Amino acid sequence: MVGKRNNKRRSTRPKRNRGILTRMAPPPSTISYKGPISVAPQDEISVTLYDSFDVSFSSSAAIVLKFDNNPSSARNWTEYSTAWNHYRVLGIRYRYYPSQPVNTSNNPLFGVQSIVHGTAASPASLAQAMSTGVARPFQPYKAFTRNWRMQEIAEAAYVATSAPASTSNTLVIYGSQAGTGVDVGTVMIEYLVQFKTHTL
Repeated sequence: MVGKRNNKRRSTRPKRNRGILTRMAPPPSTISYKGPISVAPQDEISVTLYDSFDVSFSSSAAIVLKFDNNPSSARNWTEYSTAWNHYRVLGIRYRYYPSQPVNTSNNPLFGVQSIVHGTAASPASLAQAMSTGVARPFQPYKAFTRNWRMQEIAEAAYVATSAPASTSNTLVIYGSQAGTGVDVGTVMIEYLVQFKTHTL
């Protein structure tokens, strides 16, 4: 009698030893928990506050405008300053829109708009304005957008909402002489403000 041929292939992989734990557990010192028992609440919020400033001339002198990072004049400042104890400004966006789209004899012909940090002196000439911060040409009949971002220790410090104050200058505009009572344009301001420590 001819026996049946066994065609089943034998596995070459080693058999698993089910009686021994081959994976060693890490020592207790490496898996101990050392964090807080409860998750601390994120007691802060970042919001955008809006403001605007009309640029006009009340005399025939040169135009000199200085902006800072004090957002307390923003239209929605009171809403947040009464609910939070401290704040700091993370960034500011300035958008300038001219009142007249073309140059006229009553508008200054040329000037400088500059992003600055720290305490910036008011420029008394075009040359001083050009050497202040990161300066770009300013033509009152042309729109521009500039961004300011927090980057110094003093600017990063939190300020009490009960006594808002500037910790840095941000934008300086200098323009040559113009006629009295000339409405030049409007600066739209967006403050990115971080509040912390909610009032109870």
